[in-house]
Amino acid sequence: AVEKHRGERLIQETYLALLERMGVVGGCVDKEAFAVAGAEARVDAVLGLSREPMLIGIGVSSANRLKALGSVKIEAIAGQLLLAQPGARIVLVGSHEDSAQAALMVRALPHGSVITACGALSLAELPALLKRLALFVGVDSGITYMADAVGTPVVSVAGPCNMLETRPLGRAAVILQRDDLPCAPCAHIFNAPYTCRVGTRACVEEIPAGEIVTAALAMLRRHSDGKAQC
Repeated sequence: AVEKHRGERLIQETYLALLERMGVVGGCVDKEAFAVAGAEARVDAVLGLSREPMLIGIGVSSANRLKALGSVKIEAIAGQLLLAQPGARIVLVGSHEDSAQAALMVRALPHGSVITACGALSLAELPALLKRLALFVGVDSGITYMADAVGTPVVSVAGPCNMLETRPLGRAAVILQRDDLPCAPCAHIFNAPYTCRVGTRACVEEIPAGEIVTAALAMLRRHSDGKAQC
């Protein structure tokens, strides 16, 4: 069976159409993610908190470095969020390969305000951490989609990626992307470059930290208001 993927539709819709060609009908485009048994205890150990404050997660990097926010921007985002949300903690989320970068950012930000979970949890344990976050800020990456899948509010900096094909689908998700660049989107499901062909990474660099923080704070307010109404 063959089903051609079209760039103007979600990749999940292509997969569902392919399954339908093979006689499998039904299904939906929603994502789900579940943590392995014992993950909550591992998360408690990583956080090391006797009382849990508001936790705001930030994705440190991406497997495709073309999309990465970079340490300078992440430090600016974290610093502004901490000023706006006194008492909150920033949780840096990433893989073992991101540990050294995360450690430098921890030292650059106010003491005790940042926790690094980079490399501290397995992929199967990560959903348990993401569910504890009040908000996750990331790029188009697996961790961002996992946060969206567990229902955590998400601010996603889409960068070069085609958001018609793949995007956070949760009700509490904001996508930030420049829509006036002639070169973007240049990254597609089956054709994703790993370097910027024009050499500027404008799709990422021209989304300032302040814009990301504004979206994050608005999301926190909306999510908090929604809980209060419930």
